[in-house]
Amino acid sequence: MRYKVGDVVRIVSSPTGYDWAPGMTKWCDRAMTIEVVYSNGYQLEEDKGWFWNDCTISGYANEDIGEFEVATEDELAALIGKMR
Repeated sequence: MRYKVGDVVRIVSSPTGYDWAPGMTKWCDRAMTIEVVYSNGYQLEEDKGWFWNDCTISGYANEDIGEFEVATEDELAALIGKMR
């Protein structure tokens, strides 16, 4: 399998065909977290009702925006102070 537990992935933007159920459409183009990896697919943290596979995932969610670090509270406070 391409992804591992904890990876944040983006669901494809439109249904992919035979491996797609109508109820999965609400998750199109959303970022979701891999919770369980099986030999042929995934269970996602945000939706435990569907079975997802590599055909239903377009890639890592952060591929569109690049890598980034989460700011610390001190960094956020300094930034807010500069904006005042």
